[in-house]
Amino acid sequence: MSKEYDPEYEIYKCEQRLKDKRPTPGPCPICGSNPSLLIRYLGKPDGQGYPGCFTFQYKCPECGYLETDDIDSIYRSEEDAVDMAAKMWNDYSKDINTFIDSTRNKSTVNIGHPSIEVKKEEAWNKLLKLGVIDEDGNITEEYKDIIVKDTEPPVGYKDDEIFLPSVDEYEKYKDVIPSINTYWWTRTPGQKILTDMAISIITPAKTIQLDAFVAHNAVRPMIHLPNGTTEINAPIGAKINLYNFPWVVIDKHLAIAEVPIGFEKFDGNWNDYLTSHIRNYLNRWLNERKEKID
Repeated sequence: MSKEYDPEYEIYKCEQRLKDKRPTPGPCPICGSNPSLLIRYLGKPDGQGYPGCFTFQYKCPECGYLETDDIDSIYRSEEDAVDMAAKMWNDYSKDINTFIDSTRNKSTVNIGHPSIEVKKEEAWNKLLKLGVIDEDGNITEEYKDIIVKDTEPPVGYKDDEIFLPSVDEYEKYKDVIPSINTYWWTRTPGQKILTDMAISIITPAKTIQLDAFVAHNAVRPMIHLPNGTTEINAPIGAKINLYNFPWVVIDKHLAIAEVPIGFEKFDGNWNDYLTSHIRNYLNRWLNERKEKID
């Protein structure tokens, strides 16, 4: 068999290409295990099929209850296919958690899960059979402590690994966020006290200034800590090194830059963070850091 069309070899090469570029979907809503990424090669040894293409699927390796559809890379990039599979996993997890919560009062809930067509009655029977719930729909003692209630990251833009904190997020974590001797951006729009186009900032005294604009203030992002790294288990307040940059852990799976990554204007559409220059700046900065490590 030609190595060029050896499925195992092709999958190995794909795994190497995707190394450190995979998204980090949340844990299984049933058993709390991290999902496995299953890769299947679509080419055949004789050159037929779809050489160079793959399917990607996330599946729980422990209970096996949750799995996504196969997402292929025939008409999209490998990275986009994996991202789609991860998003599907998180959407399914959220649906299952919604259903589990609904069983407490047996409210009418239809949840979507295209791959196994989970609806309320089917999900109820599966969860009952697994021992997750009892006949009355209550979560059993065995599963109370391990069922994941929230598979989404705790704060921030859930599609971004790195992001500016909002004023509310700053307020939540300010007791564990070290002060820095400069003004730094949040992503929260200003209160239009001075201008309609303003953004809120944090001062060196750790207070909130509601209207700021034009100036080159510090960029001090938060970051979702990736699964599978030692940093994810660091205690709150710990100083860690991630992507060769210093961070301070402020919550499970979450850290903030200990020092600014730079100084930038918050221009573009100003109080629209999603389309702002500064959001692109953050993602570009992080990707450059990752590439240097690779």
